[in-house]
Amino acid sequence: MPAAAPVAAPAAPVPAGQSAEAKPLQSQTPFGFMTAGKLADRCTEPSAYSISYCYAYLAGIHDAMRAYEVWLGQREFCAPTEVAQKDLRDVFVAFITANPRYRAAQGASVAVVALKETYPCEPDRTRPVPGRKSGTEGGDRNSAKPR
Repeated sequence: MPAAAPVAAPAAPVPAGQSAEAKPLQSQTPFGFMTAGKLADRCTEPSAYSISYCYAYLAGIHDAMRAYEVWLGQREFCAPTEVAQKDLRDVFVAFITANPRYRAAQGASVAVVALKETYPCEPDRTRPVPGRKSGTEGGDRNSAKPR
């Protein structure tokens, strides 16, 4: 089953006292999300602050996905055990450069798809997959082709 395309960030909430027609300030970003384009910009800016921000953001995504693997038994990608933060950055930047149509999508979602495509997992043929008769039927859930 192909992975869903990265999720678009929702519209920014309207601050109290403003009408829905009011334009948000230029500096506001959607609440709780960073777009893939803004993350890519941070990841390619030459400042130490931006590079550190990029590394921290992508390391957080990597660590959260590893936690899901432990807690839920759900493995999204199979990066090397000691993958470097620079490698996470390079994978994300290469993906968004090759797929600029996802710049407006949620940054974390695009990063996960980039990691899934770069570090695919071998299908686990020993563990049953819910809803399937065996772990090999119906394709690999780790296929990450965006729609």
